[in-house]
Amino acid sequence: MILEATELGLGSCYIVSPTLALNAGNDRALAQEAGIPDGYQLQCAVIIGYAAAENKFTVGERTPKGSVNYVD
Repeated sequence: MILEATELGLGSCYIVSPTLALNAGNDRALAQEAGIPDGYQLQCAVIIGYAAAENKFTVGERTPKGSVNYVD
């Protein structure tokens, strides 16, 4: 789905919060309100839309903070 959205010129993002909310506990009220039938659980959620023409949330230039220590 994400690859097809990209192919169509759309932006997409995998999100976890709806999955956690709709599968929480034994309360199916929210899942039923979202139209998820009994016996089914949400496995993933993807938001899709047109990407902004300009990214307003850029990160400033990064400066090295030293070395990286790798631990086996």
